Amino acid sequence: MQSFKHNPILKLASTLVTCAVLTACSTMGAPKTNTLKACPEQRSSACTREFKPVCGFGETGKKIQSYGNACNACSDEKVLGYTAGQCK
Repeated sequence: MQSFKHNPILKLASTLVTCAVLTACSTMGAPKTNTLKACPEQRSSACTREFKPVCGFGETGKKIQSYGNACNACSDEKVLGYTAGQCK
């Protein structure tokens, strides 16, 4: 039986496992930021039906409502910006 030092498959497997563990650990404590994105000045009059929910925000920073996607949110003239995900 070959030792660990001389077996390239074991070395590769060990390296992959180490990388996976380090990646998982480094992302576990990362804060999730949900930044406010501003609507463009030129608002679209036609939007796709893609479902990527966003929460629309108005002039005073008050949540207006959830929309199916950013285009739908920004087509509402009351909405000045949005964040990813439904309003909570």
